[in-house]
Amino acid sequence: MSHDITREQSISILSSAFEPFQCVAKSEDRGNLVQFQVLGHGGEGLLSASELVRQQVTSSRRLEAIIMHVRSTLEQQGHTLAAWSFPNVG
Repeated sequence: MSHDITREQSISILSSAFEPFQCVAKSEDRGNLVQFQVLGHGGEGLLSASELVRQQVTSSRRLEAIIMHVRSTLEQQGHTLAAWSFPNVG
């Protein structure tokens, strides 16, 4: 089931979804866009997503799908991620 979440919740969820790597997420364009970048241990960019519109990140179902796709891409690139599940926001 999809729940509406705030941009702040989305950014918090993104920030914790890619451990042990760091994820820097921020809201731009007066809160209408969210972008994030997953950083490697040395601070190098591993993967980034820009211009995610508000509807993509304020729907828990859509945000979870984006995160799972990015996690899968990182794993296919050979990166090992900590176990993660989408937090209960409802």
